[in-house]
Amino acid sequence: MVDPLTAYGVSVNILQCIELGSKLVQKTIEYSATGGSHEHDTLRSLAQQLIVSNAHLQTSLQTNGPRKPTPGPARALYLANEECLKVSKEFISLIEELKLNGHVTPWKSGMYFLR
Repeated sequence: MVDPLTAYGVSVNILQCIELGSKLVQKTIEYSATGGSHEHDTLRSLAQQLIVSNAHLQTSLQTNGPRKPTPGPARALYLANEECLKVSKEFISLIEELKLNGHVTPWKSGMYFLR
């Protein structure tokens, strides 16, 4: 006879395996349908909106022409905005690397999800 606590532990492990398999199948279907996840598309869209907003801010801060503002709060905002633009562009390129390219099959997306 098996100890009740051991039987409970085994049953919980089996349920976790079933849950993992279910999530794997869901993600595989999602990736094979779109080449990426919905979350990636949302994050990419938000990062692009941030780039546009930063570009507008950058333009409004450049009152003295194309050079950086004089030292002070305006210059600090300008430099922070430049860094934000840089990070946003890097973030979008990372999201693009995560996206599956070419003909996406359920097998390919499943293997990608397991990586």
